[in-house]
Amino acid sequence: MKNGLFALLFFAGSLFAADFKEGRNYEVIPGAQLSAQPELVEFFSFLCPHCFAMEGTIKEVAATLPAGVRFDKVHIEPFGGAEGKLMARAWAVMDIMGVADQVSPRIFESRHRLKVRYRDLRDVRAAFVASGIKGDDFDKASRSFQVESRLAQMRTKVEQLQPKAIPDLVVNGKYRINRASVPEPKALADLVQYLLEQK
Repeated sequence: MKNGLFALLFFAGSLFAADFKEGRNYEVIPGAQLSAQPELVEFFSFLCPHCFAMEGTIKEVAATLPAGVRFDKVHIEPFGGAEGKLMARAWAVMDIMGVADQVSPRIFESRHRLKVRYRDLRDVRAAFVASGIKGDDFDKASRSFQVESRLAQMRTKVEQLQPKAIPDLVVNGKYRINRASVPEPKALADLVQYLLEQK
C-alpha cells in the first residue's frame, strides 16, 4: 500500500511538473547561459511592498531547495533613489555579517508597517542595534571591503539578468519565473525544482 501511495504521489507530481510551460510559467532570458552553480536568485528591495508581502513565501521556497543549490537575494540599488542605495548597503552589511534573519524583518516591518524612512547610515545602524547587533560590529562591517565587494556583485547580477520588476525570481541564470502563474508556495517551489532540472 505504501509503495502504491508513493507511486501515485510521484505520478501526480510528474503530471504537475509536465504542466509547466515556457511563456506561461517562465521565460528563457535571451542570450542567457546556465550559471556555473545551481541557484535561485531573488531580486528585491526593502522599499518594495510586494517584496515585503512575499517574504514568507520566499522563505518557504528557499527552505525546499535541494542541497548544493544557492539562494541569492540581490537588492536592487536604483529603486527608491538615495534610500534605495542605502537599503542595498544595509542588505550587503547584514548578508556579510550573517545576521539577515535578525535584521531584515525589522527593516521590512519598520519601513512598511511603521512607515519609517531611512535617511542615512545612522538610521540603518540603529535598526541593527535594535536587532541585537553591536554598533561597533556594524561600523566595522559597513566600511569593509567585503561589503563593497558584495555591492559590486549585486550590481553585476542586476546588469546580467536585467530584472523586469521586483520581486523577480531567476533560476540558474536562465529562467525567469512568472510569479502570477504560481501564486501558492507549493506551486512556486515545484516550478523552481522543475527549472533547476532544465538545461
